[in-house]
Amino acid sequence: MSYTVSKTFRFEAGHRVWNQELNTIEGVQFENKCRNIHGHSYEVEVKIASLTLNNYGVVIDFTHIKYYMQQLIEKLDHAFIIDINDPLYETIKATNTKIFEVNFVPTAENLARFIYNYLKEYIPNVSEVIVYETKTSYAIYR
Repeated sequence: MSYTVSKTFRFEAGHRVWNQELNTIEGVQFENKCRNIHGHSYEVEVKIASLTLNNYGVVIDFTHIKYYMQQLIEKLDHAFIIDINDPLYETIKATNTKIFEVNFVPTAENLARFIYNYLKEYIPNVSEVIVYETKTSYAIYR
């Protein structure tokens, strides 16, 4: 048996999946909508697990999770998350828009992994990160 605590964060950001190529299924060709610049009201759920509780009877104080996540959320909120390899990188950077540069295509899956690895530096027992792009679409990294 183990304990898990969870804390949820929200931020607004834009991105684009510049390399999206959807396959044809049963003769239907889908539009590559996510190649367009668009935004989301992101929700990020962070889970921390432990086999034991600390001296205060908790896995980790929620304040500590918030402290580390707020530093990242402040950079992401109302920013355009852009892969430095995106062919539009220089054009978007020149607009003086608030950008958050990454070295990966900013999909929900990649953002979940990125946030997990960021937190792992400060909270070694982070167990999973869930990134919701919408209420019904999310990715999990464990």
